[in-house]
Amino acid sequence: MEENYLSRPLIDGISYEISDTRIAIQSSCTCYINCMRPTRMDKDALLRQYRNVLAMAKAQGIRIKYAKHVRKTIQQLWPAYEADFAEQEKLFDRLVELAWQVKARGIHWRSVDDEVLSTLVKAGFQLAAYGYGGTPTSGIEDIRSFLTSHERSLSRVNDPCSMIVL
Repeated sequence: MEENYLSRPLIDGISYEISDTRIAIQSSCTCYINCMRPTRMDKDALLRQYRNVLAMAKAQGIRIKYAKHVRKTIQQLWPAYEADFAEQEKLFDRLVELAWQVKARGIHWRSVDDEVLSTLVKAGFQLAAYGYGGTPTSGIEDIRSFLTSHERSLSRVNDPCSMIVL
């Protein structure tokens, strides 16, 4: 089947962007893969951001409710986040290898039969799944986004707020 696939004509207009930080393989009408190497978050920076939000709220006399247990959640999720991040790094390295193989072979008509391309696309979906809800990565990302949102709202002068939940 592999020989049959490789004997088909190549699809014209495929662009390949393969680097240590990004993989994008696409044509004018199809995006085969488009992903970025995940960026490791710094636990100390996240905890500083938490303390900053806390200090800003206290300085403005805003009531603070600790129902979300943000600091505790960071501490609990962090070991699993680190393990997930290591897996994401390995997976992205594998994606880079597969992307170079796809580029070397080219993408041929009826690419559904291309086993290397199929493996690449499936691995891309695996990488994307780390960002889905319920994973340690998504939990830490949600907390970072939550804290960033609070920082923005607390820094606005005309945005009265009587309570924040941390």
